[in-house]
Amino acid sequence: MAYKIHKILLFVVFIIGGLILSGCNKDQKADMTNPPITILPPSPSPTPLQAEELDITISPIPTISQKETSPNDSSTTELTSEGAKALILERLDITKYSVDLIDSSLSLKGNIYYSFLVREGNRIYEPALIVDKTSGEIFCYDSSGTISDYSNFPLYNETFDTVCDWNGTFYLYDSIGSVMAELTLGQGDPHSFEFTISTKGSETKTLTGVASIQSNTASYTDPEGGSLHFVMSDLAVAVTEEYPDSAIPVFAGVYFPSEQEANLPTPLTKTQAVALLSTLTKEYTGLPQELTEYRLFADDLTIKIKNTLCYSISVYPKSEQTSSLLTIFYVALDGSRIYQFNTQAKDDIEIWTAK
Repeated sequence: MAYKIHKILLFVVFIIGGLILSGCNKDQKADMTNPPITILPPSPSPTPLQAEELDITISPIPTISQKETSPNDSSTTELTSEGAKALILERLDITKYSVDLIDSSLSLKGNIYYSFLVREGNRIYEPALIVDKTSGEIFCYDSSGTISDYSNFPLYNETFDTVCDWNGTFYLYDSIGSVMAELTLGQGDPHSFEFTISTKGSETKTLTGVASIQSNTASYTDPEGGSLHFVMSDLAVAVTEEYPDSAIPVFAGVYFPSEQEANLPTPLTKTQAVALLSTLTKEYTGLPQELTEYRLFADDLTIKIKNTLCYSISVYPKSEQTSSLLTIFYVALDGSRIYQFNTQAKDDIEIWTAK
């Protein structure tokens, strides 16, 4: 009996021990699946560091500026060789002369030039002409390497290269010195000027417009198809006109500044110029006979000779059966001198000067 009780007690103890061990293993599995979380107190925010504390130099952000170009910088806009050639051709009679490029990159004193030769058929004119690739200026360049002004070129034409001041008031006088018309010019820019031209007398006519400048000449075309042409000289402004429906010029003539302003003599009329020329003897003119034995024709269009504005007077034989031109004289508008075209020298020679 005692043995049975002892056996039952051992079985109970064994059951209890198994239950205890099973509970411990379950707790360990729970600990592995959900580990404990430790909540830490929040840390204080860090204090921003100042530049002084770190000894850092803060540089400003660089700005991007446009590239400065030097005169020799290849990015600078340059003339093409054709553009440079055109600058020379516009100063020449293109029906007679041609221009050949001989150097497209001539370096002289830090500048780059195009170099050209001007020819008339087989004849070559010297010196060579060079054109600055950047500025477009034209210079002479001789065989010794000397650069000089374009005015030294043999074909230099003052008509194309003179810069004039198209400002002022000018007057057209009759043979006794009375004012027949008034011309007022006002230049607004290098390429044009405004003008007002008006006649005096019982029937006044006025024309106002804007003329385009080409050196010492200018032109104006009105809506009706007519036109005025101006030629400026040191002495006066010559005006010619072309109107298809008008055979009689209204504004044409040579306009002078006031006598008080320029201290100039009253200009000669065309008739007075012919009369003055007729006083010259054959010793002056070189003709076989006196001028009274010839027919003289004065052109309405004045011309600039040796920087002097002149009437052009052509001389023909007196016989009506021939129209052969014998010679041409040029009488200065102020009556101060007379020129004659010399066929041998191919130049205008001064043959008479007022005493």
